[in-house]
Amino acid sequence: MRKRIDLGADWKKAIFDGGDKNFDLPLILPIGDMPEQAIYSHALSTDAQDKNCVWFLELRAVTGRVRVLVDGQEAAAFSAFAAPVIVELTPLIVKGTAQELTLEIIPAAGPDGLFTLGGAALICTERSHFSTEQGVSPLEIRPVFSESGVGLRVSADIVNPNNYDVVIFRLYSPDGILLDTRNVRPTDCRADFFLAAPMLWEGQHANYRYRVDAVLQRDAAVLDDVSVTFGVRDAELTKDGFYSLNGIKLPLSGAYLNNVKSVGDAVDAVTALDANAVFTGTLDPGGRLLDVCDRLGLMLVYRFPCTGDEKDVEELKRLLPLLRTHPCVAFITYRGEDLGYAKAFCRAVHEGAPGVFCAGESDALTEDSLSAAVPDALLLSVDTARFDHDFDALAQRFGALCEAHPEYRYLVFAKPPECIYDRHSAGARRPDCSQEYFSLWHEKVWGVFGNRRAVVAYCAGPLTDADPARERTGLMTCDYDLKKDAFWFYRAQISLEGFVRMASLPSSTTSKYVDVKCYSNLQPLTLTVGGKTNKKRQCQRLSDSVYLFKDVKLRRKNNTLVLGGGNAADSAVIFRSRSKLEKK
Repeated sequence: MRKRIDLGADWKKAIFDGGDKNFDLPLILPIGDMPEQAIYSHALSTDAQDKNCVWFLELRAVTGRVRVLVDGQEAAAFSAFAAPVIVELTPLIVKGTAQELTLEIIPAAGPDGLFTLGGAALICTERSHFSTEQGVSPLEIRPVFSESGVGLRVSADIVNPNNYDVVIFRLYSPDGILLDTRNVRPTDCRADFFLAAPMLWEGQHANYRYRVDAVLQRDAAVLDDVSVTFGVRDAELTKDGFYSLNGIKLPLSGAYLNNVKSVGDAVDAVTALDANAVFTGTLDPGGRLLDVCDRLGLMLVYRFPCTGDEKDVEELKRLLPLLRTHPCVAFITYRGEDLGYAKAFCRAVHEGAPGVFCAGESDALTEDSLSAAVPDALLLSVDTARFDHDFDALAQRFGALCEAHPEYRYLVFAKPPECIYDRHSAGARRPDCSQEYFSLWHEKVWGVFGNRRAVVAYCAGPLTDADPARERTGLMTCDYDLKKDAFWFYRAQISLEGFVRMASLPSSTTSKYVDVKCYSNLQPLTLTVGGKTNKKRQCQRLSDSVYLFKDVKLRRKNNTLVLGGGNAADSAVIFRSRSKLEKK
């Protein structure tokens, strides 16, 4: 029987004066707070009764170069920045004896700028066991679609196989009902199941997931057991330029999670946006983000944190067994123009995670030529500063690109400049980022790329600010407390529910008149002030889902503004001061 012992607590960290400091895992710190080398130790004890066991150390989400030692003897040395890593400790384990497990790490920053040591666990199992070389998913499950149903090929590798043993595969329905059982020999550890009427994983419409349990058994004794939950789905990129899930066209829209330390807050914000996709370059140490996306039916675009090294592909192969069991994963992207690198990366994705597409980041909007290695799609990171914020030129370039290469499919990442200056005030300083200009920037970028057939996925930039004082380019503040106007603009664009929202208004003013900008996917819109409608001020349509009531008259003291459309409404209160009133 497989035993897993979490090693999350009671680690010691060597400090500069020769002492040590206790801490628990996971450990997530800015790379600037890390020394050039970090040494972590853990008191490791094993059961003397486990005579036939083998031991493995599982490390999750460690970023950097790592040496693993047991009582000073090296067990393994490797570099990692994305995938879990499994290290066998058996040759160095003295059963029933307290030993010191040491991690010597030269820290590196992940794509979020943080050093991460996500967690550690000791795995103990019999010498004949399911292979743990791939770490997170000892079972490989490949669905094959046909007109009559879906076939499932389940396979595994057995270490030290013995034909006196038996492997029992059990397939369970999404409701937990046992559907079928297969008994096979460890030397040919494969089983085929068939689902005549499969319950498909269909994103937000349905999140059905099956489970396969596998048991390695000798007589009546269980030597090892594993379990994998997975979804059955079929995806394609259609000729007319759409991402299709189970035969249904599904334009993907979402935001980039630049902070996954609070997965619950992040996913709640994506849900409030009414988005159907999540973009991220960092997976949280516990893998909860993948589980939550599976459960909520959110598609995931994973920007693989490439280092530009040929070891990227090996790191990717270690990660794919985890990603392929999650039906939420739609795209894996990479950076790199080398043809050999691109082909190796895409081949690894196609072979290791069928049904997941590969996208290469491209500078096609500003370069005259594209890479010769065109993957399933191109990820365009749109930085309008290169076009001097000339959105007409940007639209012309993208239109020309689509006309010259109608076979290409695009993922668009709206990447705001480092700080959006307040273009409406003289002498603006770095902190003077106005929501007015910020939302207008997003409106213009969406006008270029939104609802274009060739665009299969659109990312509305970072979900949150990276820093409350300087890096303020997210759709929300970094504490998830304030949703900015750009957030509501995107909701008006992608929400399937009726929606109205007034843009940010001053809580008080000395002016007799105010302009009220609105976002809505409903028509017609009405605006009342103090319960009265000013029929002279008609609603103007500025662009798709963006409207303006100009020169709305305010009375003295409190003015309650109510915006209505269909069954949706929004309200705000503006106090008009008695002093220094503008006369018009």
